[in-house]
Amino acid sequence: MTKLKAIFILVFIFILSAGLSFYVEDKFQKIIRHLYSSLTDKKISFDHPLKYFHFASDLFVFSFGLYMTFLSYIFFKQTPRQRIINSLLTLIIFPFAVILYSYCDSKIKLIECTACGDGTRILNYNDIHYDSIFVVSLITSLTPLLTTEIEKIIRTKKRIPN
Repeated sequence: MTKLKAIFILVFIFILSAGLSFYVEDKFQKIIRHLYSSLTDKKISFDHPLKYFHFASDLFVFSFGLYMTFLSYIFFKQTPRQRIINSLLTLIIFPFAVILYSYCDSKIKLIECTACGDGTRILNYNDIHYDSIFVVSLITSLTPLLTTEIEKIIRTKKRIPN
């Protein structure tokens, strides 16, 4: 019964986080646009359309739901000390990965612009691949959790004699 209860909890977390991703995506895109602009000293700006309707992409919703479900599953298996350490590391690595990806991609977008005489570039909102920034940052932030789990597997294999 406990496995069934755990599965229901994980499914609930997936559905809840997938629903939450619709709210998070708009905020995330605004942050990315701000990063692109500020990391290039305002050399990248955005053409603000009069009407801009955007719905959360499938990849964003699925990856956020899967990430939160995987995070919860791993946290259920860890000790409280491991949870605190891994939570802090995850919270540090995710924004760092977002900033690093945004910095590199914004510089590439400036280099690509051959028609930019004064070194500035105006982008459309859809010129940025928000989903790839998000997914790469999520995967990168999982590094501490995966490291902890791999170490745990190695330790248990060393204890079990063949």
